Order: sequence, then C-alpha cells, then structure tokens
Amino acid sequence: RAGLLTAEAVTLSAINRTESRGAHQREDFTETKESFEKNQSISLDMNGSLNSSFVTSNNFNELENVR
Repeated sequence: RAGLLTAEAVTLSAINRTESRGAHQREDFTETKESFEKNQSISLDMNGSLNSSFVTSNNFNELENVR
C-alpha cells in the first residue's frame, strides 16, 4: 500500500506542475514558468485522499509545518 500511495503522490505532483523544470519535463508544457518557483506539498486527509498545494518557501524546514 505504501508504494502505491507514493506512486499516486508522485503522479499527482507531476500532473499539477504545468511546466518543465529540471528532471520534470513535459511535452505539453515545454517552458519553465517563474510563477512555479514553489514547492509542492502533498498531504493525506482523514478519508485517505491526497491533497496538493503549492508553497512559496526557500527554506525546506518551513515546509514541515505545512499540513
């Protein structure tokens, strides 16, 4: 189950990022967007659904509190 949940989280993250950046390259969104210089936070709700949100942060430790 953990492996499938991780795969779903990675897929959700890739779908939500509508640009190409670093190792994440998309044929339908070939350009890098300055507006996407954000971190993506994936959380699991009480119903078992994954939720995605974009967080503007230059400090990875700050992301620990975003849930």
